[in-house]
Amino acid sequence: MKSYYGVEWNKNGRSKGVIPEFEKYDKDESILFTDSLEKANFIKSLLEREQLFEEMHQLINVHPTKIYDSFTDYGFISEAGHHYLISNMVISFKLWSNDSNQLKMCMLQAEEHLIAENQSILFADRNDQELVQKIALSYHVSVDFDLDKQNENV
Repeated sequence: MKSYYGVEWNKNGRSKGVIPEFEKYDKDESILFTDSLEKANFIKSLLEREQLFEEMHQLINVHPTKIYDSFTDYGFISEAGHHYLISNMVISFKLWSNDSNQLKMCMLQAEEHLIAENQSILFADRNDQELVQKIALSYHVSVDFDLDKQNENV
C-alpha cells in the first residue's frame, strides 16, 4: 500500500501566514496530506518554525472505500473527500473461501469490527487481529494479513 503522510498543526495558533502556502495540498481542518515524506518533513519544519507543529502521521489512502462508524477514530476524511487511515493503528487483511456461504457469514460477523473496506481489502483495529483470526477460523475461512507488504496501491 502506498504510504501517505499527514502533518498536523495547532489550529488554535496563528496559522494564517503559513497554511495558505499549502492551498494545493489535500487537507482536513488542521492536517495537510502528501504522498512524499520529503514534502511532509518540509511542511513539518515550517510549522515547527512557527511553533504550530502538532504531530506527523504515516497514513494509508483507502479511497474510494466503504467506511464504517468507527472510521474517524482511526483516520481522516479530507476536504477533497479522500479517506486516510493512520497506518500504525490498523491492520489490513483479506478473507477468502471456496464456500461463498461461509464467507458471507464470516463477513457478517466481522463487519462489526471493521473500520473500512477497499475492494476486497478490509481494515480493522490493530488490536483485533487475533479476533479476526478466530472469526475466520470459526467459519473455515482463510485470512491473509500484512497486505501492505504485497500491494503498493490500495
